[in-house]
Amino acid sequence: LEDQVEKSKVETVQLQAKSSELRNQVQTYDLIMLAEASINEHQYDKAMNTIDKAIENDPKDGRALLTKARIFKRQAMDAQPPERDQLLSQAVAYADHAIALLPGKGEPIYNKACYLAQLNGDKAANPENKGAILDNLKAAFNLNPALRNTAKADNDLSSLRQDADFKQLVGENAPPAA
Repeated sequence: LEDQVEKSKVETVQLQAKSSELRNQVQTYDLIMLAEASINEHQYDKAMNTIDKAIENDPKDGRALLTKARIFKRQAMDAQPPERDQLLSQAVAYADHAIALLPGKGEPIYNKACYLAQLNGDKAANPENKGAILDNLKAAFNLNPALRNTAKADNDLSSLRQDADFKQLVGENAPPAA
């Protein structure tokens, strides 16, 4: 009987821990959704405060880190150099963290490519910049082929729109038949 009581106590503690973990996940998700709503309302400071709470709640939630990257990118679009470049660099760094925490997801990799394209601006099509952008896009497309269609019209990638390698990657023109 004592063994059963002890086993029951252990199971109760395990269930309480699992319940606490689930509450934490729900709270983090709710904070991410609140931050997303603030982004959509162009309330970037409010979005940043909210997402910081989500990250504090769960620093290993890749979705929260990706949302923070998106906030930096949106802030960058309203800023002038050099602040713009600093914000885009932070977006790239947070996208890298999200990529590490969300293996098998194409979206963080795709976003990183977009941030790199924005960071390099008119120089995105230069060979030294283009390689990293296209490599990230290719990796994202391999994980989520639907992103290929998104890339065709994404304004973040407009600096590459006329590039032959970009066109081939997104499927806008097929390579010549052999």
